Amino acid sequence: MVPANVAGTHFSFENDGFQVTLRYPDEAALAEPDAAMYLLIGFGVMPPGRTLQVFRLMLEANLSVYAQDQAQLGLEPASGEVVLIARVGLDADIHGGWLADLVTHYVQHGRYWRDTIFACTDEMYSALCTGEYLWIRA
Repeated sequence: MVPANVAGTHFSFENDGFQVTLRYPDEAALAEPDAAMYLLIGFGVMPPGRTLQVFRLMLEANLSVYAQDQAQLGLEPASGEVVLIARVGLDADIHGGWLADLVTHYVQHGRYWRDTIFACTDEMYSALCTGEYLWIRA
């Protein structure tokens, strides 16, 4: 992900062991009616040998959970890190407390991925990937 610093169009920090980056528009783009910033949270590196299973679970999560939030799980190709990207429309309802709650919400998702999906046993992966076990809800 982006190195932790303040540099023009992004700000990075760590929250509960997860790197969080806010990418915000430049001054000219802020005047646009659909101005938005993007929240990126690194969930961790994909476990070796489980790429296909994790991709399947990421796709399922994108379709059933994150689409309603204008968020997506993706993979950072250089590092192999799973990253959540959420679009945050900039309007009068957005304020610091709301943004802090959003970061906390998605860090909880990251903790779930790290502690459950990335660290589960082979038997748990088999159950998740065959659909025998409900692992996430919309």
